[in-house]
Parts: sequence; C-alpha cells; structure tokens
Amino acid sequence: MSIWQQPQLPFWLKQHLQQPKTQPVQPPTAQPAAVLLPLHWHASGWQLLLTQRSELVRTHKGQVALPGGKPELNDRSRTATALRETWEEIGLPSEAVQVLGELPPFLGGGEKFWLCPVAAVVPATFPYKPNPAETARVFSIPLAWLADPKQCWQQSYRDQLIWFYQPYEGITLWGMTAQVVQNFVQICHMLETGGL
Repeated sequence: MSIWQQPQLPFWLKQHLQQPKTQPVQPPTAQPAAVLLPLHWHASGWQLLLTQRSELVRTHKGQVALPGGKPELNDRSRTATALRETWEEIGLPSEAVQVLGELPPFLGGGEKFWLCPVAAVVPATFPYKPNPAETARVFSIPLAWLADPKQCWQQSYRDQLIWFYQPYEGITLWGMTAQVVQNFVQICHMLETGGL
C-alpha cells in the first residue's frame, strides 16, 4: 500500500512539520503569501482539494490554484492568512480545518512571492460555497495521480524552470501551484522511505 492510501498520512506529516527546523530567509523584495494545502480522505486514498479561479479576477483567470493569498493586518501568522483566504474563497470555516503544519516557504511567481504552503485535513464532504468574484469551482485530484512522475514534467517558461502536469479531466495544473504540489509530494516520499 502506497503512502497515498495510508490513513495515517496526516499523523506522519504533522509529526514531521511540527519539528523545529531552520527556516529559509525571505528575500527582502518578495511579497509574503500563504496557501492552504487541503487534503481529504476518499475510498481510494487521499485527495488534494483545488480551486479554479474565476474569470473576474485580475490575474491568472481560470487557472488551477490552492486557496490562499497575501497577509492582511489582522493575520497573526501565515497559517492564519491561509485559513482566512480559504474562508473567503470557498466558504470553509477554520473550525472545519485540521492544520498539520507549514511547509518550508519558497520563492515563486517569477520571484515575486515568498510562498508558505500550510498542510491541512478538510472534510471529505462539505457544502463549499465558492466566492464567484474569485473562485469558479472546487474540485479534487487524487494524490496518487499527482505523485505519478508520468503525469508531470519541468520546462523553461519565461526564463524559469516551471512544473507542468498533464490535463486532469480537462484541467491543467502548472506553475506555482504545481511547485507546491511537487514540494509536498517530495516530503511525503521521504517520509515513506524514512529519509526524514
């Protein structure tokens, strides 16, 4: 049984992510941002909840994304930013989210953003209410598919090496969101093999 079919995956992730680590230093010119990495259990294994951005947003119209964004003054942490943005974008309250921990932040979006993914478990079934000003729809992709090396590759895009995925049910995942997924998959693979 692969790690993607293991019910204990959140427990292992939480143990790993909450261990003290040396944090990378944020570049002074990069804007901080945080996204939620929402996992939920399905009969076939763990899946990742994703959104498709609406055509009303200023940038990245119609692209696949994770709920998240830039911090506001009242946000006490990067996790607080991810949870607030998730509530605003898809109507999932923080009380329904089991936070596992923060992944290491990285420089993305053409080196504009210092992005911190926050791993969490969300309900398998929930009446999501996408905010039409930001989100067109909410859907899920199995982690086993996302972790399959046959489904993704890197290529040069605007002088940077970018991750791309094969289309999944007509949706293409690429760019910063794909990088978050790849970073997460790498951590899980190392947990599976005892490399962490």
